[in-house]
Amino acid sequence: LSRGSVPTGSDGHWVMDLLEDAYDNTSAQGATTVLLAAMEGNSQVSVANVGDCGLLLLRPRPSTPRGAARPKLDSVFRTEALRYEANKPVQVMRFANAAPAETHLVIRGARVDTVECRPGDVLVLGSDGIFDNLGDEEIANILEDQGLDTAASAAASGDAAGAAVGGGGGGGGG
Repeated sequence: LSRGSVPTGSDGHWVMDLLEDAYDNTSAQGATTVLLAAMEGNSQVSVANVGDCGLLLLRPRPSTPRGAARPKLDSVFRTEALRYEANKPVQVMRFANAAPAETHLVIRGARVDTVECRPGDVLVLGSDGIFDNLGDEEIANILEDQGLDTAASAAASGDAAGAAVGGGGGGGGG
């Protein structure tokens, strides 16, 4: 994958190539779970998940008046954890006794999803520290209570990519 080129309309598996490149171009020892999400065009996000990190897509309810200061959010999509068994997430690792080919197999086994996004959608990415302790509705309620204005974010950004991260033009918030 050449720098700066992001395929559009794909099945999202190209993000595994990015994970492999990142692994191959680092030398740190250890193990970690990883979730990589990338926008494809204006309306699709591709997600590769190894382990128990998560991505939650929240969408303003159609019944929410446009421009409402506190839109009600519904859960539209949530990644599934990839585990060997309960409390044992799959991990990308580099140890002296582990062959890189084994880690490449783990990366190739990532759970890959593509999800359509709309203006006003909110992406929440986090570790199991969030997703093991809060349900989708609780996360949506927290964002609603904070007065997240998804309509203004979408209008300011002019596209779903900016709206998806909850800020005009790709700022923080997601």
